[in-house]
Amino acid sequence: MHDPLGLYAALGLSPQASAGEVKRAFRTLRTKAHPDKGGNAEQFNALVKAHSVLSDPEKRRLYDETGQVHKSAGGVFVEGFAGGAFSDRVGRATAAATSIASSMGVADQITIRQSESQQQSHTAGFEVGLGSAQAWLRSRGSSSSSSVYTSETIAEQFGVVKASYEAVPLQQRSVLAAVCRGPGKLQERLEMAAQQLPTELEWGEVLIEVRYAPVTPADIYTVRLGGVYDEDSKEPPFVAGHDAVAVVSKVGPGVKELAEGDVVLPVVPLLGCWAEAAVVKAKAVVRVGRLAAGAESATQADELPLPLEYLAAHRELLLAFKLLEADASLKLGDCVILNAPNSTVGRTVLQLCKLLKLRAVAVLRCKPSSEGADERFEAVAEQLRGLGATLVLRDEGSVKTQLQAHRFFGRPKLAFDAIGGDSAGRIAEAMEPGSKLVVYGCLSGKAPSWPWQAWVFRGLQVSGFNLRKALAADTPAGAAKLRKNLASLGQLVSAGLLSLEFTEYGFAEEWQEALEHAIDAPGGSRVLLRM
Repeated sequence: MHDPLGLYAALGLSPQASAGEVKRAFRTLRTKAHPDKGGNAEQFNALVKAHSVLSDPEKRRLYDETGQVHKSAGGVFVEGFAGGAFSDRVGRATAAATSIASSMGVADQITIRQSESQQQSHTAGFEVGLGSAQAWLRSRGSSSSSSVYTSETIAEQFGVVKASYEAVPLQQRSVLAAVCRGPGKLQERLEMAAQQLPTELEWGEVLIEVRYAPVTPADIYTVRLGGVYDEDSKEPPFVAGHDAVAVVSKVGPGVKELAEGDVVLPVVPLLGCWAEAAVVKAKAVVRVGRLAAGAESATQADELPLPLEYLAAHRELLLAFKLLEADASLKLGDCVILNAPNSTVGRTVLQLCKLLKLRAVAVLRCKPSSEGADERFEAVAEQLRGLGATLVLRDEGSVKTQLQAHRFFGRPKLAFDAIGGDSAGRIAEAMEPGSKLVVYGCLSGKAPSWPWQAWVFRGLQVSGFNLRKALAADTPAGAAKLRKNLASLGQLVSAGLLSLEFTEYGFAEEWQEALEHAIDAPGGSRVLLRM
């Protein structure tokens, strides 16, 4: 075993020393080295540090496997990601390689083959202890008569008689909002208008002050269709915007889970976030922290998992996180391929792949007929390689042939499609037989297409992924999971291991420029409306 920090050497021991030997060596040496006994203070501090690490089984294991005393932000993320599947493999591989290397020659080491008797599922950690609960549920049966009703569930399902509570008065106030008048182009169907807020908060309502609202493909899609988002819809005119980060400024009757000053995120679509403020149901948002007293910007934020700008883009961050976490078959060194790599989701996927030691192939769209297209492609490709892309290919022709030309070993086992149309077919063709392609968007507006041979002869597996349904953040369990995932991502952002670019536009005076930016140059930087 290696001893990069000299902890074993400080105690005069080898890395194979037992716990008892560590304890005895420390007791013997600390008296001699103690400054009060005429010893050297620096040597004494080294002894104390060595003992504090080597006497703790968990700290010693970390030191033996990584050479580090404290876990890095990246290490903490990898250890917690997907139930620790990647961390376990890293630990076992490092320990096995170190142990074998110390006892085998070079020829023997070359032939080492590591195998695992059973592949650990990404969700294995969540399955522990469920057996008894499932048995109890089976004994109860699935009848709805076994449901438990509380005053909160009854009020939510059947409503509350207005005479039974006192509404919370609000000052008369109008706010600016981006209102969609009907289906069509954003620049033609959106207009800035003054909206009068209600004069009081009814049962279960809160007043939120929006700080940032992103302009995302989902927002553009919904406005173009005149208020349609999957099975949800709103009749025009309506206030646009699915997502935002906001602060609760007033709490209505019956609201227990939120307080003034709480920072919240929407958990339902079509909430009308492109507005300076709004009255919404408390159940439509989830608390993620608080702002420091008098805070007006992200730099003053307190008790938050992420800066305000990142919280505004939380849905795309979480989407990238969940796309990778959802596949239980991934292992170190596997290859992931994705289109739309310069989107916020794509850039996040690349950075997470780098941390998880996954190879990422980015398939980038370009406009070959436009002037300077090659230079722009190379500039973006260089950025993507810096983020974590192993290889950047053009989204044209045959991606499979491009891979072969680069002598790329190990074809992709997992693909993420956000474009649809022919682009989806290109990445599907490049995949290893029997692999999985996940569709999470359709930026081209065209359904994914590939030849029937991909299904029949290559065993292509295709599934769709919707973050709102997968996360279910409108439930207590889903909200807790959302906060936990945001905290994990926040540690990476704080450590400089995950970063996004943002372009802010003032909502009142620059909203049209923001829309033009989001439509004409959608990649690279996330457009934010600053309220």
